[in-house]
Amino acid sequence: MSEKKKKKKKKKPKEFKIAYTIEDKFFGELKIKKTANAWWKDREKVVKLIQGFKMDCKPGELRILAGISKDQYDYFMQVHPEFSAIFEDLRNNPVLKARATVITGIGTDPNIAFKYLERKASDEFKEKKEVEVTEKPRLVLDVFEDEDDEK
Repeated sequence: MSEKKKKKKKKKPKEFKIAYTIEDKFFGELKIKKTANAWWKDREKVVKLIQGFKMDCKPGELRILAGISKDQYDYFMQVHPEFSAIFEDLRNNPVLKARATVITGIGTDPNIAFKYLERKASDEFKEKKEVEVTEKPRLVLDVFEDEDDEK
């Protein structure tokens, strides 16, 4: 008699009703899910969390800014897993602004233009330094002298 393996039923993710939606030019719509005792009922805390991501805050800074604990943040991300990708994109915002500022500055400031070239085309534009060694450093001499003393 062959044994039939029982297939485990996959749990459906819990479905939540939508409490409210936040719209933003960077990511479109964020649907905030409704739960019984969630801190995110306070829309302003979610807005502060989003602002923190746009400033590339570290996780601890995000929580302070939003006024939430680590457990509260973790639970929010568990209930809203789709936010991970959005939040990572938001964290790139300061880099993009800085890049745009540098690129704009290239056309108006020769110093910025040259620094940019030093980094992006370093083979051609990086300052070359020559170092001339005329005698062995003292540490090297000490090591060799100790070996000579042992002989």
